[in-house]
Amino acid sequence: MLADDEEHRYVVLSTREVKGEARFDGERVAVSAGFSLPRLCVEAARRGLAGIEGLGGIPGTVGGALWMNAGAYGQEIGQVVESVRVAREGRVVEVPGSEVSWDYRHTSFREGELLLGATLRLRADDPEQIKARMEEAKQQRFSTQPHGARSAGCFFKNPPGSGLSTGRMIDEMGMKGERRGSAVVSPVHANFIVTEGEGARAGDALALAEEIRERFRREHGIELEYEVEFWGAEGKDEVGGMESKTEGGGLSDERKDED
Repeated sequence: MLADDEEHRYVVLSTREVKGEARFDGERVAVSAGFSLPRLCVEAARRGLAGIEGLGGIPGTVGGALWMNAGAYGQEIGQVVESVRVAREGRVVEVPGSEVSWDYRHTSFREGELLLGATLRLRADDPEQIKARMEEAKQQRFSTQPHGARSAGCFFKNPPGSGLSTGRMIDEMGMKGERRGSAVVSPVHANFIVTEGEGARAGDALALAEEIRERFRREHGIELEYEVEFWGAEGKDEVGGMESKTEGGGLSDERKDED
């Protein structure tokens, strides 16, 4: 998420402290939206349940993962969702996973809905093999992402249906290390914009992002889509020319390795 530099006056409801629990029943697990996604992946692996081990390094909650259909290393959470509990129009409803559109970093959940939890259907596998895959993914993340730096995760989506990597293309344009004020294109992974210093500004990150998008248009004829969710201050409809997003339930700082 990237909030603009204005004074924000609204209420944010976080489910992070409403952790609840993960209740396993055979190959199914019922889990609350505030539950840690990495912890869920670890607990599933201990029980010999596969299907989400690739998501273990995404530092967000289950609710955030559901809202944006988090994915990494060939897996997406939407692939294993049996049902989602949603607060919708004053009622709590159980929505079958088959009725949700699980697209690339996007779902059909609507603004104003709050995701409360989900039931996932995993598959049995050897626990040691699952743990080995998780460790391999972890090492790849540490070697290819700006671990410990301040960022909102991958800034742009990959061009849909192209098989192209946005990060690799930004690198090939020679923009790694490019700086605008406090914002820098990460020298480690070019699809991460990191901020430095105590006076870091969202406006610097957005200005750098817009420069990247303009070069993409000019050099590749591609209109890059933002993966970051933008939050505008109360009463403002846009953040740096982009429509602001205030979608409940999508509170996650997830990072996607394949971008």
